[in-house]
Amino acid sequence: MECPYCQKEVEENINKCECGYIFNKSNETLDSMLNTNSNKIIKSHYLGIIIGSTVIATCLAIFGLVYYNSPLIESDKSIGIFLLAISISIFIFSIYYHMKLIYTLWEKLQIANPRTTPIKAVGFLFIPLFNLYWIFQCFWGFSIDFNNYIDSKKYPIKKISQLIPLTACILNFCISIATINNFIPIINKVPSLISAILKVPSLIEGILIILFINQAINGINSLMDYENVATSS
Repeated sequence: MECPYCQKEVEENINKCECGYIFNKSNETLDSMLNTNSNKIIKSHYLGIIIGSTVIATCLAIFGLVYYNSPLIESDKSIGIFLLAISISIFIFSIYYHMKLIYTLWEKLQIANPRTTPIKAVGFLFIPLFNLYWIFQCFWGFSIDFNNYIDSKKYPIKKISQLIPLTACILNFCISIATINNFIPIINKVPSLISAILKVPSLIEGILIILFINQAINGINSLMDYENVATSS
């Protein structure tokens, strides 16, 4: 019996090929999966919008706070509120595109039978406290599943660094704990030095996430090239 995906000969009683194809899936399911993975991710589109909107929103937030806290003119408070409202709207737009990219990356990786689905990858990030754990699965786990798959297929594709997303996730955890502590003191008895370490600037995390996204998009696009060649041969 021949695998309809990798064209390798397999035994008749086998349920799953080495390439990951499950034989009890319908041909329509396989075709749908391949069609989904046929389109490349436009890196400049996603990174341009995510980085650009974040920078604009941050600048507007800074100016908004300056105007809001200005002691000179009372009307400046209304200008500050207006700028802050626009900043929040742009931040939400940036988060939307960030989540859309995460969904797309996991959607493209479904051919590798990864640890989660695109919906879970994005949806579980919005579960309070649980998302402190899930971000490790969403980013670090993605690099692990991607690297394992290209190893199994022996594709000559550059691997995604696992250290970059792992470091970003650890920083996110520390920053989140420090933020929570501002509202619910949970580390009052912890030495001030440790408390300061927990408040590592989120700028470092943001840069690491951008580096990871850049590698992930490059990796997925390269994987799509090799998958399309394999299916057409």
